[in-house]
Amino acid sequence: MQGKSFLTFFFFLSIIIGLFQVIAVRLNLYFELPWSDSVIHFLGGIWVASAAFVFYRFAKSDSVVKEKTIYALLLAAALTVGIFWECIELYLGVTFTRTSHYFLNAASDIFFDILGALLASYLIVSWYQRHERI
Repeated sequence: MQGKSFLTFFFFLSIIIGLFQVIAVRLNLYFELPWSDSVIHFLGGIWVASAAFVFYRFAKSDSVVKEKTIYALLLAAALTVGIFWECIELYLGVTFTRTSHYFLNAASDIFFDILGALLASYLIVSWYQRHERI
């Protein structure tokens, strides 16, 4: 993606995630519609991977990078942020650790973080393979 269109996508994704989060919290959607948590984690995985790629592109002076490096970097970023997010939820007490579903929910959240990051990685690598060097 060209710089401007990528940043526009990133900006609108940020707005969508922010609005979804505000609405979901105010309407208790995470409790009323449990799948909404998976949606926000999927979008969050896309966002984190996109942010990691933006930081990578600004920090990297050489424009030639292996495809595997991009996948590893973006997946590692999403996994790190996903685990950190779960720790924050646990620390703030917004999870139900006493229920048998806690670990399944946490694993599901991280799975959707990674799934979103995989999609973002695939789209970013595909774009750069067609239009310019990664």
